[in-house]
Amino acid sequence: MQQTREIKQLLFTAWPDHGVPDHPAPFLMFLRRVKALNPPDCGPMIVHCSAGVGRTGCFIVIDSMLERIKYDNTIDIYGHVRKLHQYG
Repeated sequence: MQQTREIKQLLFTAWPDHGVPDHPAPFLMFLRRVKALNPPDCGPMIVHCSAGVGRTGCFIVIDSMLERIKYDNTIDIYGHVRKLHQYG
């Protein structure tokens, strides 16, 4: 049986290669849009930037911390980044 899947690719262009966004609001709006387009039953998403480390890591950590705040009302950026380094 042939299976068809729809793949969506989103591109955040307001984060320069050698710098940071001017304001967090556009990134947070982008993250909300990504989450809205990725329902829980569709599996994990792939996140990648041009180098594959800085902006990708920031996206993953910010998303993780927002989820953690929602459920645990706590935040631990340093600890989370350490875990990512340990398992990555």
